[in-house]
Amino acid sequence: IIVDGVKANYFSLDGICIANQKSIKLDRIQVLNSDFEYNGRQGLSWIGGNDLKVKNCKFNHTGQAKIFSPPGAGVDVEAELGPIKNGRFENCEFINNKGVGMVADNGESRDCSFRNCIFWGINTWSIWVTKPGFTFDSCGIYGSVVHGFNANTDNEATRFINCHFEDKAYNKKEPYGKFLLESNNKKRMSFEKCTFISNKKKLLWVQLGNSASPEEKYQFRESTFIIKNENLRQRDWVAVLRGIRIKDCKFIFTSKLAKEHGYYLNSYIKDFNINEGGNKIIFVD
Repeated sequence: IIVDGVKANYFSLDGICIANQKSIKLDRIQVLNSDFEYNGRQGLSWIGGNDLKVKNCKFNHTGQAKIFSPPGAGVDVEAELGPIKNGRFENCEFINNKGVGMVADNGESRDCSFRNCIFWGINTWSIWVTKPGFTFDSCGIYGSVVHGFNANTDNEATRFINCHFEDKAYNKKEPYGKFLLESNNKKRMSFEKCTFISNKKKLLWVQLGNSASPEEKYQFRESTFIIKNENLRQRDWVAVLRGIRIKDCKFIFTSKLAKEHGYYLNSYIKDFNINEGGNKIIFVD
């Protein structure tokens, strides 16, 4: 099945709904070069199937016209008629939806990837994932990410590779959330070669129990954290980091007020974190 070049603006409640009760064989469904915008309930509801490729598509502004029905997501991966696996999204947009930009929270779903996509959550979360095997590669994320999967293996872990996180305004509207990332007790969640830029919000809230092994902790590798905040009160923290394993990362405070106001990383130097070297905290004079 190939859907190509569709313009589904104000297209009833769901811009598109994809379902298949069987997931043993590959469905080979492709959605290409299509726009699903200003729909009432969802841009895309994927409720069952194996092997979906979505490329050069827009899932924006759901619920922002005259019709709105919850959940109002850009894309909702919600296994209802059967299991979901092997979704590939490339060069897609999930911007300014009434609900979550991309949500995977219900039913048996796994193993989906997002490459060169843009997520911009204004009214609520940009990304909400609680299912295994979700990977984000070279994506721009301009709002808050929440949860992740509590993984027992690396293959199940929620992974971000070469992604850019920033609290950047959309049409003069501030993005949703208090942090760029907010996650509790999600083992093996990893960030490699990512950039985090905080302008007004705080960087991170990540927290994992003290008993976690090194492999189970939140993994940060070769990532850069740029703290531009000048809006926080004196001696305030910019991130909570509890239960992390970190290597070759930089925390750069670019405001001259940062050192004067005493901004700091909460719990960074604690026994329940693992510092594997090459990490730097830099205050720009």
